[in-house]
Amino acid sequence: MKTIHKQNFTYRALGSFLLNYGTLLGFVVVFAVFGIMSPRFATLSNFIMGTRQMAILFLMALGATFALVEGGFDLSIGSVVGIAAVLACGLQSSGFGVATAISAALGIAVLIGLVNAVNIVLLGITPFIATISMMFIIQGLELVYSGGRVITRGISDSYRFLGQGWIGPLPLLAIIAISVAVIAYILMSRTKFGRYAYAIGQNRRAVFLSGVSVNTYRMLLYVLAGLMGGIAGVLLGARLGSAPVWAGQKLLLQAYAAAFLGSSFGSEGEFGVMRTLLGAFLIAGLDNGLSMIGYGWYLQQIFLGLVLIMAISVTSLRKT
Repeated sequence: MKTIHKQNFTYRALGSFLLNYGTLLGFVVVFAVFGIMSPRFATLSNFIMGTRQMAILFLMALGATFALVEGGFDLSIGSVVGIAAVLACGLQSSGFGVATAISAALGIAVLIGLVNAVNIVLLGITPFIATISMMFIIQGLELVYSGGRVITRGISDSYRFLGQGWIGPLPLLAIIAISVAVIAYILMSRTKFGRYAYAIGQNRRAVFLSGVSVNTYRMLLYVLAGLMGGIAGVLLGARLGSAPVWAGQKLLLQAYAAAFLGSSFGSEGEFGVMRTLLGAFLIAGLDNGLSMIGYGWYLQQIFLGLVLIMAISVTSLRKT
């Protein structure tokens, strides 16, 4: 009987370990295979370049995380990225300074987040309808402003430096992303705002009955989602040195995949800043590894879909 009991305990412990850390273990195995198949993958230089690839994806995923913490989501983030890039580059092309162009782009992004917040929180429109409607509106505005053309002329070198420059051995783009991650982590983990935000996502009514202004916190989370999209858009324009229309839309699903993947790590199954950072890094690494061993973008999309299903499945199993 003792032997059977020990075996059952061992199986339960193994099952718990795989449930909590199986996703991360799976990535370790996959990355080890990439390192074997392409020796360049497991190099410091490739890791550093990967941080550049991860930075914009992470900022978008962080915006998605703020909305997910509230219990909703924001499908307009990809479009916010696009219009922020178009405005930042377009205003410079029209003769405005870099600071003015960036400020205007971020201001529009925050305004979009605020409109989403009003529609969802105050007017009671479902997040899907509110944000997908906003997505279409923004895409139309991008086309009207840019005329459907890629904006490349008149872009300042100091602006390009934000996305293409290096500080010592590290890309400035990665430094900015990590700095934002640290600030967001402190906000969500070490302040009253973060504690209330998570509590609202878990039991909104209980927080309301405790006397907290639930709507205020919910609205601020959507505003922060818009701001993250704006920062990602400004940096995307700087990285490309141009502003292709709808550029951020291609990263929308990857951003949500990073947020859900991050939530699958550990035992709580919660969305969090550092978990999203890890999810973004792993997805960027997956894309990089598949490219190095010669697989096209279409197979990358298949792998991304599988990863997303796996992450959501793990999170769902914890709740059963």
